[in-house]
Amino acid sequence: MVPILALTTALFFASPLNAQDPTSPLLVSASWLHDHATDPDLAILHVGFNRRDFARSHIPGARFIWYESIAPSNPDASTEVPDPSSLNALLEGAGVSDRSRIVITYSERNLTLAARALWTLELHGLAGRVSILDGGNDAWKAAGHAFTDAPTSAAPGTLTLSLDRSRLATAESILGHLHDASISLLDARLRTQYDGNPDQFRSGHIPGAKSLPSASLIDSLGRLKTPELLREQFGGSEIDTTKPIVAYCGVGQSASVSYLAARRLGFRVSLYDGSFQDWNLLGPEYPIVEPTHPVKH
Repeated sequence: MVPILALTTALFFASPLNAQDPTSPLLVSASWLHDHATDPDLAILHVGFNRRDFARSHIPGARFIWYESIAPSNPDASTEVPDPSSLNALLEGAGVSDRSRIVITYSERNLTLAARALWTLELHGLAGRVSILDGGNDAWKAAGHAFTDAPTSAAPGTLTLSLDRSRLATAESILGHLHDASISLLDARLRTQYDGNPDQFRSGHIPGAKSLPSASLIDSLGRLKTPELLREQFGGSEIDTTKPIVAYCGVGQSASVSYLAARRLGFRVSLYDGSFQDWNLLGPEYPIVEPTHPVKH
């Protein structure tokens, strides 16, 4: 969706993918964050929609990141990759530097926002240095830790970003491998969306995709399920986890949870940023498995 991020088919599938990153874990606990809150290189980023809510109550030291600045939308597409220079300025303004250890938190059980933010940062070369607070602000509260309304100030950082193209799939790279079984397509939308609506034009799913709704990967508290439960979910989905997984949804937001879950299990995974919205608008050369009773024209 972003021209400078366009991948060639060979690059996407030949690159060493991201089964493991050797440093920071993908999830950290509230206890870990509390114990490390004063680490000089720690940057806590609260990703959300409303800065006023953040100002009233937030984890001490957290800096607000407006979701639309890290996953912008425009009249043509929703939830896009930000311009790298804009992202760099945003993160530097929040005090993130080349030495920073980043923890993303969130409120109101909006794990999808945090997961999309994590994918965006990993796409820009920060894998191994960014984690999500497991359970977000709710977990911080449940652990008995205090919130504050005090403004957070951070000295501007100096940050160098570099694109990790193995984490991004495009329509072209998927189309080139629809019939050679070299990838596993994961459709993270609701099953009803995967199956399609016979009363809607080009409704259904990308050929070869298997359904594994991202909502099924999140527990009742809004946290990512345990690795044991995630393995059960993937195991029952017909997704071949020995191949590179390409996750997609409607616009590239909820599939970020699928990306996070696959990363948690050590699978090779990328995200189709434009997702079904993009695929659906590209025309008949990008096929769709539609319901058995298609729209009559």
